[in-house]
Amino acid sequence: VGTGFHPELTGRENVYLNGAIYGMNKEEVTRKFDEIVAFSGVEKFIDTPVKRYSSGMYVRLGFAVAAHLDPEILIVDEVLAVGDAEFQKKCLGKMSDVAGEGRTVLFVSHNMVSMRNLCSRTMLLKDGKIVNAGPTDEIISDYLHVYQRPSEFIPNEDQRLGNHRIRIQDFSVEPASPVTGRPFACRVDVENLGNTSITAEFSISFTAEDGSKVFQMHSGHVQKGISSKPGYSYITSNLESLFLAPGKYGVNLWVGSGKMTFDWVPDAYSFEVRSGTFQEGIYVDARGYPVIMPAKWKQFDN
Repeated sequence: VGTGFHPELTGRENVYLNGAIYGMNKEEVTRKFDEIVAFSGVEKFIDTPVKRYSSGMYVRLGFAVAAHLDPEILIVDEVLAVGDAEFQKKCLGKMSDVAGEGRTVLFVSHNMVSMRNLCSRTMLLKDGKIVNAGPTDEIISDYLHVYQRPSEFIPNEDQRLGNHRIRIQDFSVEPASPVTGRPFACRVDVENLGNTSITAEFSISFTAEDGSKVFQMHSGHVQKGISSKPGYSYITSNLESLFLAPGKYGVNLWVGSGKMTFDWVPDAYSFEVRSGTFQEGIYVDARGYPVIMPAKWKQFDN
């Protein structure tokens, strides 16, 4: 996406240049120009050299050109890795439109939610070879089984972000096999690499098996910052009753202060919740909703 863009040329000039590289003539580009620019969302900067664009603006304009080529086959490889949620929604909508017109979309991604929303059939690749092919839900299940993470802290060094003034060193849950409706605790081990105490906030966020967000526990929502002394320490977060339905879940970890990130570790942990009960004898089963809230129910006569 954006291949062939010249940094010294404006967005407008690059739309025509990119269109020519893709095989469109000037008249075709002119006819689709307003639609391309509107889709990209960079109208205000269309006459600015693209070297001054952010990476997101650059990719949005590049995708807009490619998506308006009317190709028989559209190959999209991890294009949603850059761009905000609104742009990603636009991209999925455009690809759905292309597929709906009877053309082929080959969508390459590790985003299970996007795969499920867009694709009717999916191929699972491993080491460059097709492992399995079939209905998307079936292949996603296979993928998650093949690449299931163990229940131990995974540092994911190539994906971590932050200035690492405080660094997350370990994570665990108690009990190791949590049960719906039972007490649940998390422990985050950290190291303050400085010489003074740092006031920080902690976030533990939970994702479903397909990567979709489920819920978050954020210390800043319920109390002021937690003081982290130099060296090693740990913090805990406790729930009196776990309201996750039975199933497999992932964990993302964050420590920071306001908008400053000290450490962010995505996909840091995974665990499985076993079926349990909020009331003796009534067991909660999985019905497609990851969060089960034990509300109090009352009946009133008219």
